[in-house]
Amino acid sequence: VTPSEEFPDIQAALDAVPADEPLHRVMLEAGMHDLPATLRIERPVLLEGKGRWETTLRTRDVPVLRLQGKGAGSAMIRNLCIRCLSEAEGAAAVEICCEEGEPAIVGCKLFAGGRWGTCLRANGGSPQLVRSYFSGARWG
Repeated sequence: VTPSEEFPDIQAALDAVPADEPLHRVMLEAGMHDLPATLRIERPVLLEGKGRWETTLRTRDVPVLRLQGKGAGSAMIRNLCIRCLSEAEGAAAVEICCEEGEPAIVGCKLFAGGRWGTCLRANGGSPQLVRSYFSGARWG
């Protein structure tokens, strides 16, 4: 569970997941988590919020999550509100940059603000989108 003494921030918990083992779970405490930068998921991890939509990850003008690399091809995000706020150009709430695999977004709410904000930007891989909601996206 993060934040905790062992993992003071979410990125530290994600980086501690072994790259060569099956899916590990990183549980986030309920509440609002304002992030100073994009969270990078590069390993096979289940990033899960406590409760259904009781955990919010939020950034301004940068993507909230970026799934990239081979390990992220089997990653999963579950039960999160993901909000990229912007009053300018905007960014993707979630970026997927995997050449292979099927990263999954399950039971999440995605929001992207700004002129060019988009909830999900996928470049490669075959992302699975299950029981998720998309709102606030603009057409460019």
